[in-house]
Amino acid sequence: MPGPKRDPKNAQRDLFEDECQTPFSKPGKKVKKRVSARKPRPKHTELATRFLTVNQVAKRYGICKATVWRWVNEDPYFPAPVKLSAGTSRWKEEHLSAFEDHAEKRGNANDLRKKVIK
Repeated sequence: MPGPKRDPKNAQRDLFEDECQTPFSKPGKKVKKRVSARKPRPKHTELATRFLTVNQVAKRYGICKATVWRWVNEDPYFPAPVKLSAGTSRWKEEHLSAFEDHAEKRGNANDLRKKVIK
């Protein structure tokens, strides 16, 4: 004797139909599952902090990596890197932008070029 006729479009639902039953529901009666609406994510007005590698910092100023590390050691205005782990250092882009703005305000906007020429 063949089993109940199954609708191919709803085969998965038909296979797991019994699992949708609760202990208090009547057999054969389908229970509607509650689907909670997701809360919309808040829209951020600020961009996330961006971290730059030593290679990206060097490219930003048109210098080599060694010069970036020399600036870290010698220039009190150049931002220190954030140490994420041993051998992993990153610079916050906002700190580098503040360094550039500070150089302009000091009237030393060409300091970056002078350092590169040294």
